Amino acid sequence: MSKQQVYEKMKDKAFVRGVNREDVIQGACELDVSLHEHISICLAVIKKCANDL
Repeated sequence: MSKQQVYEKMKDKAFVRGVNREDVIQGACELDVSLHEHISICLAVIKKCANDL
């Protein structure tokens, strides 16, 4: 899944239902990065650790 797909799906309440969107947005703000960049960073880390998850 690409960062654009994740960004678009964030609008769908059924997508990762347990995730608090405000926390994701706040995390990006606290890291002083755009939401797109934050999602991109998170996806990169998840892909790197995918076998361990």
